[in-house]
Amino acid sequence: MERVHETFRKVFSPARLEAWAGPAGFEVGRRYALGGLVQLESVAPSSVTATVETADNYHVALSVVSTAGRAKGAYDCTCRRTGDGSFCRHAVAVALIATGAVTGRSPAPSSLEAVDLAAYLATLEPEQLVALLMDRAAADKAFGTQLRLAAACTTVERSGAPVSAQVFSEAIAALHQLLKDGHGAEAVALAQATINQANQVVGLVDDNDGFLSRLSEQLADLHLRACDLAQIDPVELAHMLFTNELGSDDLEVFYGAAARYADVLQDEGLAEYRRLAQQVWATVPKLEPGSADRWDSGRYRITRIMETLAQMTGDVDQVVEVLSHDQSSPYQFVRMARVLADAGRYDDALAWAEQGLSLHGYGDARLVEVTADEYHRRGHSSHAVRLVWEAFVAAPSLATYQMLAGHAERAGLWPTWHERALDHMRERIAAGSGPHGFGNTTLVEALMFDGDNEAAWEAAQAGGCRDTVLAQLTRLRKTTRRTSARAGIS
Repeated sequence: MERVHETFRKVFSPARLEAWAGPAGFEVGRRYALGGLVQLESVAPSSVTATVETADNYHVALSVVSTAGRAKGAYDCTCRRTGDGSFCRHAVAVALIATGAVTGRSPAPSSLEAVDLAAYLATLEPEQLVALLMDRAAADKAFGTQLRLAAACTTVERSGAPVSAQVFSEAIAALHQLLKDGHGAEAVALAQATINQANQVVGLVDDNDGFLSRLSEQLADLHLRACDLAQIDPVELAHMLFTNELGSDDLEVFYGAAARYADVLQDEGLAEYRRLAQQVWATVPKLEPGSADRWDSGRYRITRIMETLAQMTGDVDQVVEVLSHDQSSPYQFVRMARVLADAGRYDDALAWAEQGLSLHGYGDARLVEVTADEYHRRGHSSHAVRLVWEAFVAAPSLATYQMLAGHAERAGLWPTWHERALDHMRERIAAGSGPHGFGNTTLVEALMFDGDNEAAWEAAQAGGCRDTVLAQLTRLRKTTRRTSARAGIS
């Protein structure tokens, strides 16, 4: 009996079978295969027919067809599930046996295929293993580069010495050559190994000249080109990319992988990527305001993945749904408001912004700003100024004073609010709020912002201020006096 071609094995790989039939259907099919219930009837390089002998006998036909240059799987089964378009458990069982993924009553492998290679290698002496690897490295340039890169990174990691760009230059050059020569699968393997090694020693790299950023961009481009050239099965590629992006990718080579690899993943791969992401996302708890221990690298990565997938749909509600899963930070509400405002959904933007203020207060100036902007958009400028005033009163500082000035000027109300703000700061100083000189420093800075350096000087002399602010004010007054003197001479 013939054997199926490698293309057939890729098309009907276990990962794709599970994606088509679902975890439950895949598991039942696997049990059928392991239980010896599959009788292969005909096997050709691109097609298989078989019977699955359960309580009833089901006849299954699997084949590989070419569509637009891509290999696709076709199937048929006499069970009723096939009629509704579902990939049934019987087809899973036959595919597992035909591809050799599971051994039931499938044809016995050849004698070489049956050899336990790992057991044999375990019997060799270290020098024999070294000789084998050196021979392979000499015969396979990509493999040799991979070994030398691993050796170099291990050496610097043990010594703690800085990693130079030269360590990765040979791997980058080898990747370009493999792509030029059309060796996609080899290029994927070398690119993945190089990325793994780079992530392993990223903390030892001297990045003063931006080397890491350039390396990340190069590896991201080369890995994508290699996957495209290799025509990796979309479902298998989805698993590879998801594992990489969710893992310890400190270089962020796989940042936004679903979007960047979309053409290579195709609809099938993207669907699998989304399924994998949603499985993990379902285990991530929602964070409410005040949640402790908010930072978590795993949470950050899956959230970033979900944001990418949501953005790819173009559905603003999906993006907001992902963002709203974390309400522990006021900036999350800023992001939601901006996404909605960019989509022209100003009412929803304002609702989220106001909710953020009610939950987190006025501590984040960005949230105050985005809310005030929405008030201005509606022609409610007085509301905007009042909001910013509340933020200023809650935390008087040069930043909140400047924010008040900007919005009050925008509303044409700055003269009134200007005097009110200065009076408020003077009242706080008189009441003795804060450490000596701190409140007065804010007043001095505000007067300097107004351009009234003489009033600022008087305030500094009367109540004191931080040394750095006083030094800045002194320089400004000297510059102003020299300018005035020149103007008088002319």
